[in-house]
Amino acid sequence: MTVINPQSFGWTIQLMIPSMTISEGVSVAAIAGLLAGYISARWAAKQPIVQGLRYE
Repeated sequence: MTVINPQSFGWTIQLMIPSMTISEGVSVAAIAGLLAGYISARWAAKQPIVQGLRYE
């Protein structure tokens, strides 16, 4: 993939993103999301149901 038009400037920049970087980013985001959801779900599961219904 070229980023700069060589006809206008006479040079180009090659855009290269390593697949390992993308997979690491996706993995870290997935783990962070699952951990955040798990912690919130555990806290919510310990709360009394009546308290939750009263809040609504």
